[in-house]
Order: sequence, then structure tokens, then C-alpha cells
Amino acid sequence: MKLHSERQIIRVQLWTNGAWRRQIRGTVIGTSDGLVGVLLDNGEYADVQEGRLRVIGKTRI
Repeated sequence: MKLHSERQIIRVQLWTNGAWRRQIRGTVIGTSDGLVGVLLDNGEYADVQEGRLRVIGKTRI
């Protein structure tokens, strides 16, 4: 996963406890060496392994 510009928004869903969690979603704010920085909808920040994310939407602003 890679952000191609500062104007790109990628929405993701996280895999936790063996399932895709509908209530755990967020916006990608950066990537580095297989880790993705995600600003979760609840306001928290998380570094997540790329394989534990599923893209649910991409937009450009």
C-alpha cells in the first residue's frame, strides 16, 4: 500500500481477533517498511502491518 500524493485518501478496515472488524476503520496517513500509520475513526493512532488492512475506499481531494 502506498500513498501516491498528499491529496489521496485511503480508507481501511482492520483485521483483529481473526475477523474483519466493521467498527474498526480509519484513514491511512503514512507508510513505511510494511507498516501503515492509520488514524482510526475514534481518534486514536495505530501502526498496523499492511497484511492486516483491507482497503474499503480511495478518493482524491
